[in-house]
Amino acid sequence: MNKELFRLELFVRDLEESVNFYEHILGLKLAARSETAARFELEKCSLILSDQSILSEDHYFGSEQLKHRKGVGVELVMMVSDIEERYERVLTKQYFIYEKLKKQPWGMTDFRLLDPDGYYVRVTSTQTI
Repeated sequence: MNKELFRLELFVRDLEESVNFYEHILGLKLAARSETAARFELEKCSLILSDQSILSEDHYFGSEQLKHRKGVGVELVMMVSDIEERYERVLTKQYFIYEKLKKQPWGMTDFRLLDPDGYYVRVTSTQTI
């Protein structure tokens, strides 16, 4: 059986803070955890958070690259069937919302926030109208 899976790895400053954001603020289910990494499994995608301290100086994302803003030009999109409940969850946790919940011209409803490292996250509905 050929199973395709897309993995996205984000290198983060503070692993605890990032795990807290994705698990407790956004409500993703933590699948695995080690001292330097955490993995969240979704249907056909896996989000991996890795502590940036594991990177060597000569790695593409070495210390010089990490001094600059992370995720420039990248938008992480999380499609959910319970958009209003997710929005309320974030409000309840009193996490800063970059753009409030609203219906977009293309028919989907979303809200946007920044994760602890500044990665831009859009949480959006799965259905149009």
